[in-house]
Amino acid sequence: FKDDKQKLLKASSAIAHRGPDTKKYKNINNFQAVFYRLSIRDLSTNGNQPIFSYSKNLIMVFNGEIYNTDYLITLLNKSKLIGNSDSEILINLFEEKGQDALKLIKGMFSFVIYDIKNNKIFAARDRFGIKPLYYFRNKNKIIFSSEIKPLLLMNNTYKFNEESFFDLFDKGYLDHDSKTFFKDIISLTPGHQLLIDSTKKLKIKKYWDICYFNEDIFNNKENEETLSERLNFLLNQSINNHLISDVDIGLFLSGGSDSNSIANLIK
Repeated sequence: FKDDKQKLLKASSAIAHRGPDTKKYKNINNFQAVFYRLSIRDLSTNGNQPIFSYSKNLIMVFNGEIYNTDYLITLLNKSKLIGNSDSEILINLFEEKGQDALKLIKGMFSFVIYDIKNNKIFAARDRFGIKPLYYFRNKNKIIFSSEIKPLLLMNNTYKFNEESFFDLFDKGYLDHDSKTFFKDIISLTPGHQLLIDSTKKLKIKKYWDICYFNEDIFNNKENEETLSERLNFLLNQSINNHLISDVDIGLFLSGGSDSNSIANLIK
């Protein structure tokens, strides 16, 4: 879009608290991006965003963390990487694999990638919607954000979505689908991807669903001891993946069996 740079910077400052470490702005072919970074992987400037792929054909803003980077980096040309941040690995995985990269990554994420050469935008949100991704679109522009506040500031006007308020107070629903509390602001649904082609046509597609699991899992006839061992293995594997960090890690304890079990396995 062609909105004033200062207007975008002012609106984006509403979420500066999300990334207190560094701030970076880029504008390429009217694809404008502002990113506030909270450094977790590769604390150097090599992990700063917006970040380019090694061909410079793609640029990305990415919120979240990718946990299986040790495997993903084996699919890339390591000699072209300048750091070891998960953001650099993610953008170059899309450079190598295209949209099939979504099938390979494990983590919590929302990201927007601009294909400079082909003038396309690709965005996606993780399987369970751990990381948010909101957008506003009209005939002149599309704006993405990790929170709604910058979108309101960019448009200077909004209309409440009464249906969303009803769903919250009557059913307890919040962020279960594309609706938000504002009629013109949409939440990308968990497990979905978004594509805007060079003609500005927008397509949204589901790339993952819990029902995609093989039916054999639900018809498993193994005994309790075997299943218990498998569950313990998967829990340890998942927790080890989540402990990858270049900063100290903390754990919030609710007092329930789930967080206590995780704390015990971490120990």
